[in-house]
Amino acid sequence: GSLSWAIVYPIDVVKSRIQALPYATRRHEQSILNVSRQVVLQHGVGGLFRGFGIAVFRACPVNAIIFPTYEVTLKILKQR
Repeated sequence: GSLSWAIVYPIDVVKSRIQALPYATRRHEQSILNVSRQVVLQHGVGGLFRGFGIAVFRACPVNAIIFPTYEVTLKILKQR
């Protein structure tokens, strides 16, 4: 779980920054490479992992709720 988050998280940070850009932003300024470069220039490589700790911390209780809920729901649906 945490390893997959670590791999995907920088991509998610860049995606979120692209989505937060004003609508009038020029197309070339919206590119994945340009936004990634801007994050690294402004915040260093660590900027690509900003918020990672809380995301992993949040994943524990979320998964603790989701998996049993899924199993109970599946069991109920199979009975019908």
